[in-house]
Amino acid sequence: MAKKTQWLMRESESHLVQEFSKVLQLSPITCRLLIQRGVKSLDEARDFLNPSLKNLPDPFLFKDMDKAAARIEQAVFNNEPICVYGDYDVDGTTGASVLTQFFKDIGASVFFYIPHRMTEGYGLSENVIEVLKEKNAKLVITCDCGTANQNEVALIQKEGVDVIVTDHHKIGGEYPPAFAFLNHQRTDCGYPEKTLSGVGVAFNLIMAARLQLRRAGYFKKVQEPDLKNYLDLVALGTLSDMVPLYGANRVLVVNGLKAMNPAHRVGLKALIECARIQNKEITTQSVAFGLGPRINAGGRIDTARIIVELFTTDDKDRAQELALSLEHKNQERRAIQEKIYKEAVEYCEGINPNVQGLITPHAIVVGSSNWHSGVIGIVASKLIEKYYRPAIVISFSDGVGKGSCRSIEGFDVTAALTRCKKYLIQFGGHAAAAGLSVKEENFLKFAKAFDKYVQKTIKEEDFVPRLYLDLETDLESVTEELVRELRYLEPHGTANPEPVFSSRDLKVSTSKVIGGKHLKLFVRGKKEVREAIAFNKAEIIKELSPSLSLAYVPELNEWRGITTVQLRVKDVIC
Repeated sequence: MAKKTQWLMRESESHLVQEFSKVLQLSPITCRLLIQRGVKSLDEARDFLNPSLKNLPDPFLFKDMDKAAARIEQAVFNNEPICVYGDYDVDGTTGASVLTQFFKDIGASVFFYIPHRMTEGYGLSENVIEVLKEKNAKLVITCDCGTANQNEVALIQKEGVDVIVTDHHKIGGEYPPAFAFLNHQRTDCGYPEKTLSGVGVAFNLIMAARLQLRRAGYFKKVQEPDLKNYLDLVALGTLSDMVPLYGANRVLVVNGLKAMNPAHRVGLKALIECARIQNKEITTQSVAFGLGPRINAGGRIDTARIIVELFTTDDKDRAQELALSLEHKNQERRAIQEKIYKEAVEYCEGINPNVQGLITPHAIVVGSSNWHSGVIGIVASKLIEKYYRPAIVISFSDGVGKGSCRSIEGFDVTAALTRCKKYLIQFGGHAAAAGLSVKEENFLKFAKAFDKYVQKTIKEEDFVPRLYLDLETDLESVTEELVRELRYLEPHGTANPEPVFSSRDLKVSTSKVIGGKHLKLFVRGKKEVREAIAFNKAEIIKELSPSLSLAYVPELNEWRGITTVQLRVKDVIC
């Protein structure tokens, strides 16, 4: 049922390439890639290539930032307990860690609260009210949540507690009645960058708070914190939330990765050791496949509170204990995820009658009462990787299902849920991903309605996965010097993808399966031979022909002191 991938070449404004190359002293290939990533002028190119903290916009451009900073000044000078309330994902927990650590560093009275995914759900929970009373707190600062919590904000403020909401999610209704509402999605917000993550908004708040306290003379007696010390957490949250890596986000991530190499935070060091990457450079790949999943596992399997404790503790032994706990939770998460994925695939292949749902050429909607709701979003993404059609995975408990939806390019899954809302209890999200809840008795009705909407909305050609190529070239052009130069474009992520090249009519010198699931090739061009590695594509060896075309990411491989160009294969046409 897996489908062949369509290769599409990205367009570029070729008339700018030579100008960029001459002025920037970079190769035409690198300049082409720069332009393809939306850079339209030399000034933009210089900012992109040199992402300086000096280029960050003024945080006071946020609507309500002046009110938020003044309220924090009042709380700090009066030693009022401050409650930091964060979401349970990586963005929310790193944001809560940044705020908590900042207040600890300046000697303020602070504690944090992270809701439990299973028992409290997403967003600001009114359960925090009892904690606020116990701690005598008069100020709550949210991170990565609160925009949609009008009722909860109102309840908390009625208790005489001021709420500062810091969030980045789109605003679907009225603004929360908070003391200050910091969200660059506000139509009346003058902050020019509209793609910050939740931790990015939190970092802007501590920028403004530090300046406010400096003006008030607070740091005459207390050491003023260096905000660069929080950028490791800002980068972690920004990368994990998959926001576009340009503008302020690029500045924060580039400088945050510098702060991680080497890591200075005892909790981050402990987590890096658990991920077995302590002797390697921490990169976007390290975050995506090493650190991010371990951090996320806390909130998916149990409680995310330990993440904030991990990132704000100074105790090395406690940090190691917490990091090891996350490691175990991640192993548990992986085992649960693999089991659910296996059962879902078996259902799609018609060999697992214990799963209920609907599988058609247009959509996958599956559910079971044996599935853990904390990992179903990951499973939905993996189903799309395999079958490339919109996928919904639902976990049932007590007659109600919690579902995660993932979409394919060009299909707005939230719009689809809106059309099927009569069968749903509630739903929310964005075009590519969403969540829902549904009564089990309405499950199949919903599945059929969703599939019908997909059929009406998507054209057949949209069900073919697409791979976007940046350049078609010969192997001889992909030199070690070029690959080193391409590092100027890092870090890669959303809106700044790693460059994908293609080369055609390559001759296969040798091929073999390694590790049981990866394919290793040596391919020859006109003159050069390159090593190529296709991860998780061992089955391709059965289809190999003497001549083939490769889509790949060029990398440098160092082995026993020798550096060579290696091709990380994205796709093969035999």
